[in-house]
Amino acid sequence: MLSSDMPPNTFRRHRSNIFGFSIRFRPILLALITSLFLFLHVASFSNIDLSGNFENDKLALNVSIAPRNLSKCSLFDGILLISSAPRLAAAGTIFFQYVINQIIYANRYNLMPFIHLSANVRHVFDPVVHGVGNGVDLTLQHGMRASPIEECPGPPENRSSLMKQDLHLAGTGIWNHYFYPVSDFLPTENCSYWSMVELSADQIKPGLHAHCPWAVRSWRYPDLPPHIALDNLTDKEWYWPMRQKGHEIVQKYIKIRPEILGPLPAKACIGLHVRHSDKKAGRKQTPLSDFYPYLQAFVNAGGLHVYLATDSTIVHGKLIQDWNRTLEITSPTDMIRSKDRTATFKLTSSHHRTNVEVLQDIYALSKCSFLLHGRSAVSEAVMYLNLDLHENSVDLEDTDRYSVGEFQNVVEKTLSQ
Repeated sequence: MLSSDMPPNTFRRHRSNIFGFSIRFRPILLALITSLFLFLHVASFSNIDLSGNFENDKLALNVSIAPRNLSKCSLFDGILLISSAPRLAAAGTIFFQYVINQIIYANRYNLMPFIHLSANVRHVFDPVVHGVGNGVDLTLQHGMRASPIEECPGPPENRSSLMKQDLHLAGTGIWNHYFYPVSDFLPTENCSYWSMVELSADQIKPGLHAHCPWAVRSWRYPDLPPHIALDNLTDKEWYWPMRQKGHEIVQKYIKIRPEILGPLPAKACIGLHVRHSDKKAGRKQTPLSDFYPYLQAFVNAGGLHVYLATDSTIVHGKLIQDWNRTLEITSPTDMIRSKDRTATFKLTSSHHRTNVEVLQDIYALSKCSFLLHGRSAVSEAVMYLNLDLHENSVDLEDTDRYSVGEFQNVVEKTLSQ
């Protein structure tokens, strides 16, 4: 026992021999203790992943355990490569409907979406702009497939042995020319333990397109099964949950690059989307004269500004001629427009240009307070950007649409707020 009344020299002698070690061996003892501590510390973490699960708790898609690093890769069960859509689809459908539905699929099954569209989307791909560069190289586990659930793509399952595979994606991928990336996945990251899932052409259409009850659609397609078409609902009732979902996805994932945008209309404008070139799949070409009573109701309610989006040179010239003394009309004059039923993407070799022009129209229309339109993926994309237009719009192909007087009341109420 050491005591404060010990002689000073006695205290120093006892202190130098604490634990039975001479002071000259103390550095060796400290080194041994430090090494033991480090060994125990590393061992305690070597079998735990970032989510707190032990090593025998495999990731949901049966891939190998993630490397022990602070990577966002461990937060997902794999990557959904969004690279394709029906080859004849145009920009509005591909950039919104088909991408949105694949992002919804990714969210349902905890996959990180990564978009790199291929040259297969022929009406959107521009070889001069999108076919250049070194492409993208990435390494992922390959072998996962989406399981079918009554023709709707279901959860990914392992139908073959997973194999690490080096993938090369050609070109620029199209998407990043017009939008910001939908996720922060970088192909250069060490996420090679991830499974890659990619939906096949049939799983996208008719799969997502016609059979998944949670997917968004641009109108009631002729081939929809009864439980999807829901003919007992009005158009506005049928569209509403899809527009809500589309709006949610667009707000979170789809951001148009501002540098590609064109002139924007004034506030409290009415947007007109008049498609008069190619129009198929159960839709009709709406005569321009059908728009005029609603446009007059807008004027009667105190409206002044119009944004006109049309693919027709005839419509463009006629509407400006008829209304330019009554309304202030914004409509780009240098866009590619058709003189007949030929689609605009067939009138030029520059699909990059037609991609930009349709996105300019979509964004400008979404800035309006009201919308007159027919059935189109472009009009639905506008709704996804501005959900208020669900109530403040008239679909000229909807037999249950607002009457002219009802629409005037909607405009008056909105403008008075």
